[in-house]
Amino acid sequence: MTCGLEVKLTFPNRHIKCLNLIVKIRKVLNNMNNNKVKIVEPNKGKHMAVAGQINTIVASKEDTGGTYSFIECKVFPGAGPVPHIQTREHEAFYLVEGQLTFTVNKERIQAKAGTFINVPPNILHTFKNETDEIAKLITILSPHVCSFA
Repeated sequence: MTCGLEVKLTFPNRHIKCLNLIVKIRKVLNNMNNNKVKIVEPNKGKHMAVAGQINTIVASKEDTGGTYSFIECKVFPGAGPVPHIQTREHEAFYLVEGQLTFTVNKERIQAKAGTFINVPPNILHTFKNETDEIAKLITILSPHVCSFA
């Protein structure tokens, strides 16, 4: 490992841990763009078609120094992701328009506009639009470590 200095494995373990921490901090600081204001106009951002929905990345992990991602989702009738687990992130959902059926740890939740659901790491969850109307959902992943947003 190099950081301008050569580190030998003969150093005490605490020194190696300290140097590893310094490297991690530098990586975070180098990736932080949070000193820039980001404004996203309506219907702008990076659009992605995923599992019968259109996701718009409003703020990505690159925009927030990896602290979170903010995603607007338009969920079409019959659509929704397969049941899944985030191992390191909280995934928060705020339903702006329409209705969605969430399943979180085998519990069914009939969500209507204004419902907020926070799913901590390692919890199986999914949602589905069981209506004939498009639903609009805000999703926030924090800290965001996935590569897609």
